[in-house]
Order: sequence, then C-alpha cells, then structure tokens
Amino acid sequence: MSGDPFNPYLASQGQPPVGTSQPPADGRLSGFAKGMVIASLVFCCLRIPLLVLSCLGLVMLLREDPNNPIMKYVALEIGSAAGMAIFGVTGNILLLMGKRLGILFGWLLAACTVGSLIVGVLESDLQFQQFAPGSPERTGAWIGLGVVLAFRVSLLVMYVVALRIASRVLPSAGTSGQLTQHSSEF
Repeated sequence: MSGDPFNPYLASQGQPPVGTSQPPADGRLSGFAKGMVIASLVFCCLRIPLLVLSCLGLVMLLREDPNNPIMKYVALEIGSAAGMAIFGVTGNILLLMGKRLGILFGWLLAACTVGSLIVGVLESDLQFQQFAPGSPERTGAWIGLGVVLAFRVSLLVMYVVALRIASRVLPSAGTSGQLTQHSSEF
C-alpha cells in the first residue's frame, strides 16, 4: 500500500493526506481572505480624509515654524499615507474583482504600511519628549504606542496571509480568469 502510512483510507483512495492539499485555483477568495481585503479597503478609504487633514497640518506647520524638527516625519507620514490610500484602494478593489494584479498593489500597500509604522515610532519618540522622563504621561504614551503598534502589525500580518491565499487561488495571467476543464481523449 503506497501513500500515507498513518492514514490508510486516504492512501487507498489516492488522495493526499488531510491538510496537505492546495486550494484549487478557482478565482474565489476564502472567507478569511475576502474579509481581510474588505477590512483593508475600508481602512484605506478612511485613510483618504486623514491624508487631507495631514496635508492641512503640514501647511499649518510650515506657516508656524518651517524648521520644526517634526517636519521631516510629517512629510514621510504623508507620503506613506498617500501610498497606502492609492495602492490599498486600487489593490483591494482588484482583488475583490478577482484580478491577480491586485496582489502586486497589495504588496505595495504592505510596504507603505511598514514605512508608516517606522515613521510613527520615530515621530512618537520626538513627540514624547514633551513629557518628563519617568512621568506617568510618558509611560502611558509609550504603552499606548505599543498597543497601537501591536494592533496594526497584527492586521498587517493577517493581510499578508490574505495576499498569500489570493496568490494561490486567483488564476494566473494566462488563464484570463476562466477555469478550463481538461478531458482525456480515448
């Protein structure tokens, strides 16, 4: 008897052991992947008005003090937010349409998100200097930053898992989104 010695029923049926089969490339996202793509689309759409407010804040900072040390972080944050909005909305809509190109935009969104996380930590370090070292306010600010980072990183990891699922199930460019059935001729 060939196959999995620990599961003779599956081995005798010619099926792979449980948990080792790949999902079919039928162009349908799993419920988890679709849920993460929809959640990401919502977050990216919410990012658009925040991006506008950030631009307004940048203008106000330029008027008050163009040499403010936080200026370089604000510009980087606006750039990463713009990338997240553009790549995220485009990529998530393409993924929901079953287009493989959405995976590329999804990875660009993930890269912009990592950039946003890094800029956020650097910016927070500068902003937290207004609190006295060892003060409850400073400690609370760092704890709050840790909670926010944990939440954002967990969402990013789940989105990357959804992208991996999408890369396995969405049809490749050569199939034009339609499934083909092969039949053997006698």
